[in-house]
Amino acid sequence: MFPSVCLACGEPGVDGLDLCADCLAALPWQPPSCIRCALPLRIPTGDDTCAACMLDPPPLAATRAACLYDAPLDRLLPRFKFHGDLAAGRLLSQLMARAFSGVPRPDALVPVPLHRARLRRRGYDQALELARPLAGALDIALRPDLLVRQRHTQPQSTLDAATRRENLVD
Repeated sequence: MFPSVCLACGEPGVDGLDLCADCLAALPWQPPSCIRCALPLRIPTGDDTCAACMLDPPPLAATRAACLYDAPLDRLLPRFKFHGDLAAGRLLSQLMARAFSGVPRPDALVPVPLHRARLRRRGYDQALELARPLAGALDIALRPDLLVRQRHTQPQSTLDAATRRENLVD
C-alpha cells in the first residue's frame, strides 16, 4: 500500500523490503559456519563442524544463522526486541526467509517463549513474532504450544557469555 522505507537510514526500500539498496548490500550475511553452533568457521575446510563442536558436540544436530550481528542489524534487532518496533521484526523475518530458502526444512518452528512476567512487561513475544511470518514464508508448521517457560530468568542481554551459558543450564 505504502512504498517501503529503509528502517536503517530512511531511504526508499527495494526488493519488497524495508531496506534501501545500500543497506541491503551492506547486510552481514552469514559466512561459511559450523553446522552445529553456527559460529563462522575461521578456515573453511569442507568440514561443516568446528573443532570445538567436534570435541564437545552441542545437543542440537544443526543451528542456522542468517546474518552476523553487525550493522545495520545491530540497530534493528534491539529496536524490535526492546522497543516494540514490529516492522523491524517483520524485516528480520524476511531476511531469515531469504537466507534459509535453500536449506532443509524442519518439521516445525518452535519459538522459545518468554516467561509470562516478561511477556506482560514487554507486551509481545519477539520469538513468536519472528516465527509467524517465517513459518508462512517457508511453509513450515508453527508450534508455539510445545514449550512453556517455567522459570523467570535474568535477561540474557544483561549477562556476559559465561553467565549466559550458566543461565541456560539452570
